[in-house]
Amino acid sequence: METGAVVLGQEAGRASPTTSTPRQHDLLTEGKSNEMSEDMLLAQAAAFLQAGFDTAAATLTFLIYELAYNPEAQDKLIKELNEAKEKHGDDVMEISVLSQLTYLNCVIDESLRKYPHLGWLDRIATVDYKIDDNLTIPAGTPVYVNAVGMHYDTEMYPEPDRFNPDRFLPENAGCIKPFAFLPFGEGEKIALYNVRGTFVPLWPP
Repeated sequence: METGAVVLGQEAGRASPTTSTPRQHDLLTEGKSNEMSEDMLLAQAAAFLQAGFDTAAATLTFLIYELAYNPEAQDKLIKELNEAKEKHGDDVMEISVLSQLTYLNCVIDESLRKYPHLGWLDRIATVDYKIDDNLTIPAGTPVYVNAVGMHYDTEMYPEPDRFNPDRFLPENAGCIKPFAFLPFGEGEKIALYNVRGTFVPLWPP
């Protein structure tokens, strides 16, 4: 049986085979040595630079766009930031403070749900994996997970086109199914970059 790629759709258990590229198969044989070429080092450095800049810029752009069209959410966020500034003064932009601002983090997460940086995740199966009686993914098969499809699945997120940061409030956290929120991937290869630190320059001096 020829090894193909599997695309996992937004419905649980749905998959369809597609054709994989030679480059995808070459990935299986890479990384078996601890040595790294100069080209690989340069590629990794460029990837970190791009990931650190583009993801922050895109997230802030979409976040501000959504707040402009949702004044109620904007007012709630401004109120939380003003209260935090009154309490913490000049230390309000410390990451230890920002991480505790509940609604700010809800706004960020809802922006990432609607506009994820990774529309899909790609992995390669290292062992045969049985999903159900109708589908077994052979080892070496590229697998694509439709992350943005899950973010807009009405079973996962009611009214998915609506910007609603309240979805991510602590009291609603149980409504979000595990692995249904994948803005930066998941697992051992989850993206290292976290956009929350990019909000520091937003507060005027």
